[in-house]
Amino acid sequence: MQSLRVLSFLDRIQEEHERCAYRPPLLLVAAALAGGIFLIDTLTSLQFAVASLYVIVVLIAARDLDRRGVVITGVICAFLTVFSYVFVHGFAVDGTAPLRSAVSLFSILIATILVLRNVSANLRVKEVERERANLARFFSPKIVDQLVGIHTPFSFARSQPATVLFADMIGFTAYSS
Repeated sequence: MQSLRVLSFLDRIQEEHERCAYRPPLLLVAAALAGGIFLIDTLTSLQFAVASLYVIVVLIAARDLDRRGVVITGVICAFLTVFSYVFVHGFAVDGTAPLRSAVSLFSILIATILVLRNVSANLRVKEVERERANLARFFSPKIVDQLVGIHTPFSFARSQPATVLFADMIGFTAYSS
């Protein structure tokens, strides 16, 4: 049991090292892109859903952020979309501007949900790989595949047929003493 704790601790250290390894500052690029999209959406009179380009910001930010960061990025992009609409058009519903804003908000929502699903799937893959590595130390590859394929965590009780062999060796107690 102690070796599993050490391995788990080492896995966490390795993940932290991978997260801290140098990466280009894409969050700064995403923030600058969001600012540029906001300025274009607010200061120009383009007749298309400029704010739907915030989807790119969500996708870029997803590379370096966890689930909470992705949600916060999506909310900020949605807020910038609404703020730009209110700043330019006020609370009046005129022409196609509300529809363009709604399309942009909907695209930001869909992108954020899909990115969250992708992040969850990646976390699950890492978890399965970690479980497989831990189990491979003690079991054959065939048994590891069976154990990883079970969708029930190992901590839950389950019923499964098993074969048990009891063997009594004559004189073993005296021999082992």
